[in-house]
Amino acid sequence: ILQRHPEIQRLLLVIDQFEELYTQSRDAEARDEFLKRLRGLIDDDRTTVLITLRSDFEPRPAASKLLRDLWGTSRYVVPAFSLEEYRDCIEGPAQEKAVYFDPASLVDELLDEVDAMPGALPMLSFALAEMYRNAQVRRRATGANDRALTQADYEATGGMVGAMHRRATVLYEEADPDARASIERVFLRMLSVEGDRLARRRVQRQELQWPEPEGERVDRVLKQYIDARLLVADGEAIEPAHDTLVAAWELLLDWRRQAKPQELLRALWRDTFDWTSSDRDPDLLWDDRPERLAEAESRTD
Repeated sequence: ILQRHPEIQRLLLVIDQFEELYTQSRDAEARDEFLKRLRGLIDDDRTTVLITLRSDFEPRPAASKLLRDLWGTSRYVVPAFSLEEYRDCIEGPAQEKAVYFDPASLVDELLDEVDAMPGALPMLSFALAEMYRNAQVRRRATGANDRALTQADYEATGGMVGAMHRRATVLYEEADPDARASIERVFLRMLSVEGDRLARRRVQRQELQWPEPEGERVDRVLKQYIDARLLVADGEAIEPAHDTLVAAWELLLDWRRQAKPQELLRALWRDTFDWTSSDRDPDLLWDDRPERLAEAESRTD
């Protein structure tokens, strides 16, 4: 941009979810090349680079020889909410809608869960929505006319983590066998393995395309899980709403244990995307990269 528009004096480059440099790519050389170019932009007086990064991935760029000298002086840690700020998140919207907690100590119980869980805000939001859903079901069943969110409504969610897992499981169990297979395929594509740690992986919609009728089933599955706030869509990108959905959902862990490794499929998809985006450059084909063909053969044995 700076080369094409020399009249621009300053450029702000924002890179969100920088951890995807490590969860999306297994190519160390490509990562190093990206970091080298990024450092060049950082050292350019006309450019300011702003990176957002999950704290659990911070050791990776902090250890990079290209960024580590900047890390100590340039990093800013976004402070976590205090418990009082979380209390405002719980009680404020309830008061706006004339909803109350019964017993009042239920708010403190929610705060205890929040206090023990990093990155709890999306989980808290989901649990409160599930509590409200349970309260509506209870009122219809009993004919009650109260505005309460009760202890029973909360316990029916299974807690913050349990609410998300329970909802994901219910959608799976309500699906027919073909749709269940589609749900499994979709979530395995959104799972990243970083050492011994599982993390959510953002994918593009193109990566979730299959021939019909599977393509239509996948579209329905995506809509169901997005509508349930278990998947998040950002333009053409889709990812699980929270890491706990891939790190501790028992169904997904079972699928992962039984499934073949996904790394080859992801590498094939990335290279196919690069190939089609480059007017089918023959130099990008795997038959010109014997090491790739050997890897593919070993993974299909």
